[in-house]
Amino acid sequence: MDLELLLKTYSQDVLKHDQALLYDSTYGSVLDLNDGEIKCHIEPAEAQIYFYAPIFEIPAKSREKLFKSLLTNQLFGKLTGQSYFGLDEKNNHVILFRVLEGENITQNAFNGYLNSFIEACLLWKAALRETHSS
Repeated sequence: MDLELLLKTYSQDVLKHDQALLYDSTYGSVLDLNDGEIKCHIEPAEAQIYFYAPIFEIPAKSREKLFKSLLTNQLFGKLTGQSYFGLDEKNNHVILFRVLEGENITQNAFNGYLNSFIEACLLWKAALRETHSS
């Protein structure tokens, strides 16, 4: 499994002109989209691929309401495209993440998973801004 090759092919086939694939020594590969970044990381020992992205800055007020909403909406991954919410305490953000078994993943499957993840990120960024911004 060569994540860089999967991402390079994805970026050539799918990304729009205002989007780019970057490499960050801390995070691995980063898709720089016009509405934020999606980080892609591989764990070779576990043959897993991780997608994750910050999608919302956690407000000082109404945190409990936000967290309840996140937990309710991620139940079984149905409303999140099989992705899940997490907490980035260091940067005070809600993140969306997805873990893939990557050992025998095809380019088409990878493209589909990443497209689905990007769509979920965009949807949830907009939904959280609308319902939880002060």
